[in-house]
Amino acid sequence: MLRGFDVKVLHPKQGRSFLDRLLLRHHAASVVSVGVRGRAHGDDGQTSASIAAAHEFGHGVPERPFMRMTFEQRRGDLQRLAAGLEKRIIEQEMPVPAALEVLGAAAVGYIRQTIDAGVPPALSPATIARKGSSKTLIDTAQMKGDVTSEVRRGN
Repeated sequence: MLRGFDVKVLHPKQGRSFLDRLLLRHHAASVVSVGVRGRAHGDDGQTSASIAAAHEFGHGVPERPFMRMTFEQRRGDLQRLAAGLEKRIIEQEMPVPAALEVLGAAAVGYIRQTIDAGVPPALSPATIARKGSSKTLIDTAQMKGDVTSEVRRGN
């Protein structure tokens, strides 16, 4: 899975010992990972993850960095959301795993919005003729649907 970002919960005044106690008390998740599942995509043996990586980094196709673009453009939104969730965790209004699920779902939504909006460069005339659309990154919409988040639980 491509990793978009990892989040670790830290309380600025109480430091690492606070995080350790919080995670142990809740048997909580410590990281949310956002990316594209490696599900089979068509009959050619490619997966959604391999297609996403090719587009993200320009391997064999023009580079259309939809994940990096999303995280650059939405960094402030995600930071504000994370700060609000951190406050809810500290005030024991929300467990860490639930907060990370919310953060991951927001990131997935933002990535899908980026795909829907289209990512430059524009498609070639031959590609538009083949697929019948000028929309970048969307052919069957499977890759977009395979953008997901996963909360990784601590031990």
